[in-house]
Amino acid sequence: MPRSKDDRDINKVMDVAQKYQMQYPVAVDNDKEITNAFQNKSVPCYYIFDEKGFLRYRQNGASTMSLIERRIHRIVEQAT
Repeated sequence: MPRSKDDRDINKVMDVAQKYQMQYPVAVDNDKEITNAFQNKSVPCYYIFDEKGFLRYRQNGASTMSLIERRIHRIVEQAT
């Protein structure tokens, strides 16, 4: 969900991703396809999918990452 002109500039986004050595995919949603599909109203918004591609958890807002981490551990434990 791009919030500014810089958020829509793929080169600037990739520069930041490289600067912070991001190892995971970075999506630029200029056409708002993801935003609309998930009816996202705020950023940041985190989505956790299971191994079958089902959405298992969604979190809006800048809450602590520890909550997201606990959800990931719970999903992994349920899968094993």
